[in-house]
Amino acid sequence: MDKELMKILAVLFLVRAEDHNKRKEFWGAVAYSNAYDWLCYAIEGRDDCLSMFDGYDIAEKFVKDNPDVAAWELEEIFDKREK
Repeated sequence: MDKELMKILAVLFLVRAEDHNKRKEFWGAVAYSNAYDWLCYAIEGRDDCLSMFDGYDIAEKFVKDNPDVAAWELEEIFDKREK
């Protein structure tokens, strides 16, 4: 994992959260703030913290069942899954 690139991504999330907050689009601010938290936990290897978020169990099982799926493929796979 390229930690410098991950930190750039973290700052990008914070910039987006701040922008949404300034425009009073709190749903966007919260979403980017959550993504920032998740990324920081992942960088630090804190799966104990990540596991507290809703959906972690689904994500963990999916990744274990599909170890060779590229990240870019995830959106398409999730769009097709039964809800």
